[in-house]
Amino acid sequence: MKKAINIKWRVARFLGLAAFLFLVACEDDVVNVDDRTQWLGAWTCNESSGAFAPQSYTITIYEGVQLDEVEVSGLYNQGSSFTLYANVYNKQLVIPTQTVDGITINGNFNLNTSGTSASVSFVANDGTGDDEVSGSLSR
Repeated sequence: MKKAINIKWRVARFLGLAAFLFLVACEDDVVNVDDRTQWLGAWTCNESSGAFAPQSYTITIYEGVQLDEVEVSGLYNQGSSFTLYANVYNKQLVIPTQTVDGITINGNFNLNTSGTSASVSFVANDGTGDDEVSGSLSR
């Protein structure tokens, strides 16, 4: 009788341990998707409206420090040292209001489905008033 109880106890411990391991192993893995990668690289910005439109120039988008952050250099045809920070929300890039080299800018880019172009909309103010700019990005 003692041997039967001992076997039942071992089976119960084994099943308890197996259940614990199963539950721990079934936790959802956290998947960190880096939405920045679809934005990175050189783009041609074609401004179709705004004070200086039409104009075309190159911007470059680099990884930022955070997983949802990028750096945009060259926007508003200000050259590669003109660098803004933007937040990435999947297919949208949002430029929060910030001032760089005396120009205050905010706006957003919206990536198309294939990731080859994006619409551009931002407001730039160098102290003389708002310049509402729209256009597109292409690779």
